Amino acid sequence: MSIDQDRGSSTNRERIRFRPTFWQVVVPFLPACLPLGASAIFHLVSHPSASADVPTAAERHEIDLFNTIAIAIFVVFFVLALVQSWWFGITLTTTEARVHNLRRRVIRWDDVRGVTVQSLFGTRTVVLHEDHRRTRLRAPSTGPLAWDRRFEEKYHTIGQWWLTHRWEDEQPQSQGIESPPE
Repeated sequence: MSIDQDRGSSTNRERIRFRPTFWQVVVPFLPACLPLGASAIFHLVSHPSASADVPTAAERHEIDLFNTIAIAIFVVFFVLALVQSWWFGITLTTTEARVHNLRRRVIRWDDVRGVTVQSLFGTRTVVLHEDHRRTRLRAPSTGPLAWDRRFEEKYHTIGQWWLTHRWEDEQPQSQGIESPPE
């Protein structure tokens, strides 16, 4: 997961963004790439023998046209999927957590009741618990094929942001408050 931090000196706003790692975005598409790569290698290595049925020029043209269209469609879907999955993640601000799933959601820190890790089929994800709802984050996550070495650190960062920024308006300011005399 990449971490983007923005700190504005004049506004004192801080923002952290967690996104899927490169491998978490690419690994789901590898099974689709393997047959395409194997087919390309097979065509490069194999040489038609003299006894084999040689396709006519029209048949070769149809095969080439089909392969070109299939590859173009695959590339377009692959690029769209990469761009879409790069959108997933969470942005932490001082007042809220902006969850980027298929649909963007804003969860105020005051509404969050807990931050936990859940495991589903070997993949661990961070979950934000609200009163009557829970939100599983697509990033940060870690699993067998899409491992994130810094998952625990990111989970603790989200938890610390929640603990630090919840009920910020209601907490008494420690500056200027003196303890009562005993």
